[in-house]
Amino acid sequence: PAFNFFEPIAILREIRENWVSWINATPSMFYKLVECVMIGKKRQLLSSLRYVFLGGEAMSLIPLIEWMQSEHCNAQLVNMYGTSECTDISTSYRILEPSRFLKEPVPIGKPLSNVQLYILDNSFRLLPVGVPGEIFIGGECLGSGYIGDTETTQKKFIYHSFSPGESQEKLYRSGDLAKWLETGDIEFLGRIDNHIKIRGYRIELGEIEFNLINHPGVKEAVVTLKSTCSDRQSLCAYIVPTSMDTFDVNELRSYLALHLPSYMVPLHLVPIPFIPLTPNGKADRTALPEPEQEKSTNSSPLRSEIDRRVAAVFYEALTGKNDFDEAQKKGFPGMGIDDNFFQFGGNSLNAASLLSKIQRDFSLEISFNELFKTPTIRGISDYITSEKKNHRPLYGVHRN
Repeated sequence: PAFNFFEPIAILREIRENWVSWINATPSMFYKLVECVMIGKKRQLLSSLRYVFLGGEAMSLIPLIEWMQSEHCNAQLVNMYGTSECTDISTSYRILEPSRFLKEPVPIGKPLSNVQLYILDNSFRLLPVGVPGEIFIGGECLGSGYIGDTETTQKKFIYHSFSPGESQEKLYRSGDLAKWLETGDIEFLGRIDNHIKIRGYRIELGEIEFNLINHPGVKEAVVTLKSTCSDRQSLCAYIVPTSMDTFDVNELRSYLALHLPSYMVPLHLVPIPFIPLTPNGKADRTALPEPEQEKSTNSSPLRSEIDRRVAAVFYEALTGKNDFDEAQKKGFPGMGIDDNFFQFGGNSLNAASLLSKIQRDFSLEISFNELFKTPTIRGISDYITSEKKNHRPLYGVHRN
């Protein structure tokens, strides 16, 4: 039948009317189906399914767990991994204990019977359990190469032997990172090209996404690297909240600060109604909107001398300049008393600078966690005032 394959209602109708017993989809695609039946309270529309095979991208059970634990779920979920160059599927993992994987990644399982899978280092040496490396695939599943593209074929399909004198085996290098688990299963760690470096730190975008979707207010999340107006690269997270009305960006930022190092907390947390998909059902990062340049959301005046001194410290940390009084006359720099430091260009480096300047000017130590909880002029000023009332010495020097 002719229908839109990305229209959940149409797909659900086909599943119900034809008593479809198994489905093969990307996680992003299947999330939409489950969301549709849960919101519409029509869970029976998926009750005919006996097997759900999910692959093509990293999966999370958080968007699926309520449906999986309902009486209308009769399906066995299988997480799969593979590439088109290797006949699509190379490993599989049956999810028998879904609640276990609400706080840890779902493995991609063990290789299929006609597949040899290796995890190798940069010198093509086998890696032991727990050590990340690149996935190389061999066996009957391998394709011949890329038609009309000899250069890419030679780069991606290699011949290698693991011991002297052994015949060489044809392998496909996937560009994916993984590690062996003690159980003999494999844990997928993301694409090699998703491992980025910011300010000297190596970051895996998938780890940030995993922590985002573990937050109860987040249904889906995609993290990308964006260039700011100053040409600096910054992390940007696009979030589909469980509710747009109750989404609290500051609360989410504080949550991430407890679970990730400061340099992995995205500069931009952008709520969007849905994650755009490519024609094959994967998240389409190229279709995500550009994060807007932050503007002040309030015009509340500075309330006290401490407010003014904290504002001067914010300004110095964000701009590297020490001319706050002059800048204030010109309307410093568009930031209000309740605006978020991190949404105005704050990152791990200038956050560290901010904390050291607060210690310098107020003789008071503030932790990163405290800054993430109250990343505003008002919040830091109130914190300092509270500490002062509790008899913490504040020997700040008035700076002009």
